[in-house]
Amino acid sequence: MAKTILIYLSFHEPHRLRLPHTLTETGTAIERVRDCLIDWEVTEHYYRRWLEEVGKPHLSAVTELARAGAKFMLHFSGPLMETMSRFPDTIPDDLLALVRHPNVQLACSSLSHGLSFCLDTEAFYEETRRAKRLFVDLFGVVPTYAVAPFLAMSNEIYYVLGRLGFRGVLADGSSGLLNGYSTGYLRKNGTGPYLLLRNSALSHQIAFARSHRPQAGYTVQTPRVAEGIAEATGDFVLLGWQVFPPYGSVDTSEGLGFLDSLSDQLLTGALTFSSADSLVSEYGGKASPLTLPSIPTVASEFGDISFFLGHPTQQALFRLMHHAYNTAKLAGEGVLVDVALAMAQWDILALVHRLLVSGSSGPEPAYLAPLQWKRLGSDGTIGHLWGAYEAFVRYATSPKHDLGGTRPETRTDAPSPQLVSS
Repeated sequence: MAKTILIYLSFHEPHRLRLPHTLTETGTAIERVRDCLIDWEVTEHYYRRWLEEVGKPHLSAVTELARAGAKFMLHFSGPLMETMSRFPDTIPDDLLALVRHPNVQLACSSLSHGLSFCLDTEAFYEETRRAKRLFVDLFGVVPTYAVAPFLAMSNEIYYVLGRLGFRGVLADGSSGLLNGYSTGYLRKNGTGPYLLLRNSALSHQIAFARSHRPQAGYTVQTPRVAEGIAEATGDFVLLGWQVFPPYGSVDTSEGLGFLDSLSDQLLTGALTFSSADSLVSEYGGKASPLTLPSIPTVASEFGDISFFLGHPTQQALFRLMHHAYNTAKLAGEGVLVDVALAMAQWDILALVHRLLVSGSSGPEPAYLAPLQWKRLGSDGTIGHLWGAYEAFVRYATSPKHDLGGTRPETRTDAPSPQLVSS
């Protein structure tokens, strides 16, 4: 029976695309491309809301619990970190103190929180390396643990994170990853980093309790969750969830009350908190092998990768993201490559799922679509998303300006190539 617990909290705020975009094929200077496609005013607005409604309340609660002996792994997504770096005056001093607390460790992820590991392994490596450096610049802490967006895992992701020198990697203990094994033990794939796997079932219970108001016939009480932790098999239990902004849903204070109650149950019971370093030190010598899949698994609340790529519109948008990234590479401009990666967001594909598949009832948060998009409607939002990626591809491949890349020779009498929508 597991006696040791590690709690993982993930915080994410995406960079919102500008809809409709303002990019023109020949009239936009290259240094203005990002601003034509990323809406920084909207991004800043929601970041400041996140800071007041999510960041500061959780900062206060986690600080108090850490002082009482609870231990946490905190993850701040790449886009959220980049937004913090744009507005350094907004970073609370208490946050800087918390991330250096001995009971808190940090998990690093790629800058774009996007699909770079599906588009280009080298880009995923570079994005994560830069994110690791950003943690040092902002917090003065070198992260030694890593996580891919939505707790994704594959042999390729694991290999890249191992090459970057991370001591451990977090992933979801989904059935597609475990193949019948338990989440309660450290795993490894060859000589790579240690794998710490989230207990999905218990984490789902907690996430539901934190994000929904009590409903008749279904309530999750902390003593029952604590009992489930005590009865779990293995050396430890990793509990984790993404902290969604409460825009239009449950009040943050209710979710924090649950976290406080659960931690109190654990602190006063027979269970103990442990850090990731302590788990690796104590159980690393008996870590068992785990073969990893080639196709990424994701957090089990989303099912599998088809949640993001199962609908024809999602597949078409993903192909456009792929075209945008590759044409940016062909143009030979780092600025365009960075913009293409910033646009290749998992959040966009999650939003399309909400608009076209789940009817706003799925696990993905409504905050992905800012109020500024509401007037566009579902069809208008998807149409403008499509238009933004197509405009970027046309810009990057335009023969009317030289972006510095080496282009193949073309016949002067040949007709201009036309991009065909998928």
